[in-house]
Amino acid sequence: MSGLVYTSEFVNRQFRNTSLIRGLLSTGGLFTISLVLFRGCLDAAYVLFVNKYFEYQGFGLEFDGGRYFASWAIYIFSLVIVKHRVKEIGDLFFVTAILCVIAPLTSLYGLDLKDVYPVLVSLSSLIIVHYISNTKFVVIPKVPYIRHGQVFAAVVSFVFVVYLLGWYCISGAMNHISFSLEKMYETRAVTVELADYGILTYLNSWTYQIFNVFLIGYFLYKRKFIVVALFFIVQIIFYGVSSHKLVLFLPFLVLGIWFYFRYT
Repeated sequence: MSGLVYTSEFVNRQFRNTSLIRGLLSTGGLFTISLVLFRGCLDAAYVLFVNKYFEYQGFGLEFDGGRYFASWAIYIFSLVIVKHRVKEIGDLFFVTAILCVIAPLTSLYGLDLKDVYPVLVSLSSLIIVHYISNTKFVVIPKVPYIRHGQVFAAVVSFVFVVYLLGWYCISGAMNHISFSLEKMYETRAVTVELADYGILTYLNSWTYQIFNVFLIGYFLYKRKFIVVALFFIVQIIFYGVSSHKLVLFLPFLVLGIWFYFRYT
């Protein structure tokens, strides 16, 4: 009888372990693990790279066990507002906010930042937005529908892309184009002085951060892959002149989102 009881307990334990593994390997489990690994990679990158090369700019390293644990607790808590399946634009917004705002902030807080106030304010604002968007406490007016709005947006975006290419040539900024990571800040200092001043600063940044990126997404949606490739090349040119790493990253973000929605 004792042998039978032992066998039964062993089988139950194995079943629970198997259920736990299946839960971790489910879509939601893998998504949560990937978010945790992302934060871990940020910590490692800060210690091994950011602190090493940019300490002179204020990115110090003052490790405190209690503060580091608190940073992880806040980050894990923030994951309650994200969904592992992106079904609405709001779901994508909260995932992006966690990865691009909360994860870096909590990493910085755990490794160097002594004041938790920026982290709590940022997280609180996201929680408030999440609450408002998921309840009827506040009635959000609908955005008016514009006929042929996609075509209109594409035309406006194309005009600004043509403008920026022409302006870079006229201002002479195109003559200083560089794709070297080592000369990135030197190139940026020169091209900003030549092409980015006054209202042009905003027009230029909107062009390579919004308008051209929109065109890439628009023609991906239309499955015009040759046109997509052309605007990818334009975005690389914009990166070479502006020397902002974000400019080079954005089209790959759009491509990743397109692949995600296409195959999920």
